[in-house]
Amino acid sequence: LESTTIRMKRAVVVLLCYAAWVKFCRGLSTTPVDASRRQASLQEKASRVWTTVATATPQEREAEVLPVTKGAIPDGLVGTYYVNGLASCKLPGRLIHPFETHGFFKAIQFRGQAHDNDDEDQRYPTNEVQLRAKYVETPVFKLEKFFRRPLFRGAMS
Repeated sequence: LESTTIRMKRAVVVLLCYAAWVKFCRGLSTTPVDASRRQASLQEKASRVWTTVATATPQEREAEVLPVTKGAIPDGLVGTYYVNGLASCKLPGRLIHPFETHGFFKAIQFRGQAHDNDDEDQRYPTNEVQLRAKYVETPVFKLEKFFRRPLFRGAMS
């Protein structure tokens, strides 16, 4: 009898907690008009960001030393960070899918602070990094660069 009473009390507590949770969640929900406005706003923002990223034309850079304008690079940070990604989705007269773009490779080199035993010429101050950026020059890239237009349809076209 005692175990049944305890089970009943637990069930009541669970139901009360569930009812409180449902009431709380209903208070958080927005009206359908607010939700659709928010969805439209998010879609517009995503579209602007995507268009900016997709149509940006990256520039090749050869061993350019860049100053750090915000924050600081830790003294012991030494190495290279490689980024392989898309170049641009913008072709003359149209946008293409990111899977069909040419590759663009970036290398950001952190050389750390020069110390007494280090070769001073091989190090940068900790407030500078070296950037290299280059298109991946595949045979298709070279042909399309020469003819200044896309020559092949991609899988997403």
